[in-house]
Amino acid sequence: MWNWLWYMSLVTKSISSTLIIVGLFIGIWMLDVKEEIQSTVEMHGFDIESRLFPRSYPDNMSFSKGSVTSLPSEWENTFTFVHQRLLVAALQKPDWEKAIGEIHRVLLPNGWVQLGEVGSWKAGQATTKHQSLVQSLFSAKGLVLDCATYIPSMLRQAGFMNIHVEERSIPLGKWAGQHGVNGATNFIGVFRAMKTPILKSGGLGMVKTEDEFDCLLNEVEREWDDTPGAEIKFYIFYAQKLRSS
Repeated sequence: MWNWLWYMSLVTKSISSTLIIVGLFIGIWMLDVKEEIQSTVEMHGFDIESRLFPRSYPDNMSFSKGSVTSLPSEWENTFTFVHQRLLVAALQKPDWEKAIGEIHRVLLPNGWVQLGEVGSWKAGQATTKHQSLVQSLFSAKGLVLDCATYIPSMLRQAGFMNIHVEERSIPLGKWAGQHGVNGATNFIGVFRAMKTPILKSGGLGMVKTEDEFDCLLNEVEREWDDTPGAEIKFYIFYAQKLRSS
């Protein structure tokens, strides 16, 4: 699923010593991309939850638990590359600013950061209602669903230069073949996992019961299958810490 995210040939060629991976499914991502970089590169996975760390991994990999908003002080000017992705449901706006500042601190001069985050999704009326429901949940929790809009300015504020943004579309639903089925399966699973916080928030004026929530998600899934062009946006941001910054 994630291999296509590792496409920055200019940046990946610059990874010569150490890199750190932060975010969702880091173990899977690291195992997937290990063939794309030199075997001498030290890879370190870092996440607030350790239960998804792989049980076995190559000697050049290591893992530790903690928050990206407060990376270890001894990591200052350590890494040539930092990859962080899919923390949209984990960070409030002040946390985003802290995280990006911390990434800047632990990067070596001339090192690169790559961030990957989802954007909006579209298909039809059920999907529009569902996106409004998710937006209401995120707003209630102080999270930033449209964080992709603010990431470039936060990178700039932290001192990064050479900031680039790539927009990709992930097809959702059977209409797009196996790629669309895979996309729909992954994201509908993420959205179904929001059931408990949504119901604990009283349904946010859109669903009242568990059955209503399930019916909405079932309708969304059918809509994706039946709507050519159903998609979710994904954004890749990459930027460089220059020596003078």
